[in-house]
Amino acid sequence: MIDSTMDTNVSIMIAGVGGQGILLAGDVLARIALHSDLDVKKSEVRGLSRRFGSVWCQVHMGRRIESPIGGLDSIDYLLGFETGEALRYLPYLKDGGTALVNRLEIGKSVDDLAPRHSELFGDTDCIWLDGSDEVANAGCSRNLNVFMLGAFSQLLHFGHSAWQEVLSELGDRRSRMANLRMFEMGTAAFDDANRRPVKPK
Repeated sequence: MIDSTMDTNVSIMIAGVGGQGILLAGDVLARIALHSDLDVKKSEVRGLSRRFGSVWCQVHMGRRIESPIGGLDSIDYLLGFETGEALRYLPYLKDGGTALVNRLEIGKSVDDLAPRHSELFGDTDCIWLDGSDEVANAGCSRNLNVFMLGAFSQLLHFGHSAWQEVLSELGDRRSRMANLRMFEMGTAAFDDANRRPVKPK
């Protein structure tokens, strides 16, 4: 688990498809790092975002960051908003890193995917979430990104109030309320997963 007084740098990769709010999620992570007086660098590839194409974002934070891009076997945390895209970028995750993955694959049902999860992700330390279903049931399908950040916040010691402050800066009053609600749902979903946070090596 990482906190805002960390002495080592932390690298995060967010992967998904266009329309899932990947780039905004990266902006939120960058903002909370800046609010905690950390150096931060961010890189992104939009892909065919308007056609549900591949989109990814990397956020690197710490006391001093030299590069906004990490290569293969270098990322501490992989946030997969879509299972297929998480699998695509899995080689970037370092040995001992942690993947937080939403159970969704475009064109596939969750039931089809479930039997293949352990095979596809092998020995990766992976936390599975039903984020798409939960935000849809809550009437907030557009807020999957904030739900995933809520879950991911349990792996970062930035403090609940810091997250709330950053999220309160986004959008109008209605959007802010939805974001805060989905963030809380995400934190609860992580707790329900009954997994202990793993500190990157």
